[in-house]
Amino acid sequence: RDLVRSRGLGDVYKRQVSTQSTGFQKTSLLPKSNHTHKKKMVKYMIALDGSEGAQKAFEVALRLVKEGDSLTLVSVPKNASQSQAAETSLQKFRDICNEKSIQFEAVTDQFGDPRTVLCSLAESRQIDTLIVGTRGLSALKRLILGSVSSYVVEHATCDVVVAK
Repeated sequence: RDLVRSRGLGDVYKRQVSTQSTGFQKTSLLPKSNHTHKKKMVKYMIALDGSEGAQKAFEVALRLVKEGDSLTLVSVPKNASQSQAAETSLQKFRDICNEKSIQFEAVTDQFGDPRTVLCSLAESRQIDTLIVGTRGLSALKRLILGSVSSYVVEHATCDVVVAK
């Protein structure tokens, strides 16, 4: 047997097999290894606040998430008194995930400024892609109020997808 790496055939090896009975040589292609390569699990996190922008972000996430990926749904109320509203706003997204058999985790126990909380969560959970919506604020309102999407694009340690 003679194993020879074949440059022009990608990651396959050529195996020369001689058959003594016929005197001919057969060539068969073998994969580089016998084990299959596993796809890397991608960790997605979606910022949801019940707005139209959040709905669009969720729709984008549904297109991106594949079997085996991790999905985290996050709603960040300003304080504990708004936590019930955050839970309620996530319920329809939970229902859709369950209907589509998408594995997910919901996070509603983080309070404060959504901009900084989202960036901190993305970093601590080693999120690969953060998906946020945009409210379509005017330039003046965005300057005065600050935009969550603009902030996370600048400060998050992971990739950010902004759904419009």
